[in-house]
Amino acid sequence: KADGSLTGVGLGTACLPFKPVPGNVYELKINTALTPGIKTHWVAIAFATALPAGDKGLNITQRGMILLRDNGAGQLMLGGGTINGGATSLNITPNKTTAELKIVLDTRPALWTVDFQIDGVSFGKGTFSKSNPDIQYIGFGKYGNVTGSVDNFTLTTKTGD
Repeated sequence: KADGSLTGVGLGTACLPFKPVPGNVYELKINTALTPGIKTHWVAIAFATALPAGDKGLNITQRGMILLRDNGAGQLMLGGGTINGGATSLNITPNKTTAELKIVLDTRPALWTVDFQIDGVSFGKGTFSKSNPDIQYIGFGKYGNVTGSVDNFTLTTKTGD
């Protein structure tokens, strides 16, 4: 909703056009205050290559996504890359439902990197494996019957050194 409250079931996504410029560092973040639950419903932020279609969420087009579940768990996803040198997805346990989610996208190296943070603490770092993605959007979304609120969805740019 316009006031930041989360209601309803299913997927909900909001995206804005965004095209990163090589040589910069971008910080995408949002504050969450989820009602604690025992389910695996979530809210997330992501860099995406396309708008999600139909009933598909951000996880379909993401090229860097962090989500927080209403049970205090979370997940990192990096389409087209690996996290901490391993898989394209990593389950995490921040044990909180009120937090600042942040993705730092660094477009200065030849293969771009991401740093996934919760309340300023890194939970995983990743590198795009073969080529940099054609990011076209930033977005936030939800899945399931998650309740609570989100606010301060922001993107900041730091010019390269």
